[in-house]
Amino acid sequence: MNQLMEPGTLRKQADRLCIAFLEADIDLAFTFLRLARAEIHGGKAGHASERIEKAILTYKTVMKQSEMLPVEFYEEKCEIHERTQRLLESIVASEHQLQILAG
Repeated sequence: MNQLMEPGTLRKQADRLCIAFLEADIDLAFTFLRLARAEIHGGKAGHASERIEKAILTYKTVMKQSEMLPVEFYEEKCEIHERTQRLLESIVASEHQLQILAG
């Protein structure tokens, strides 16, 4: 039998899915930065810049979305914020590398 779930249970499941998507987005942003570094070294500064911009957009989106997570997901929210901090540091390093090598 198919039983209806309580709204609170559905909300928690939705929040867990949101967390999973945010974590996947962070992983994707790090992939953009790895690709950007490869393109920098390959002499494709334009492509590298586009990848870095995608990582920046992802960073902003994750930060905005993670602020909407309820307090009961405090630990997950902290982990996401730690990863986004590392992402921001990697973005800055990639931009610096692009500026140096692309001149």
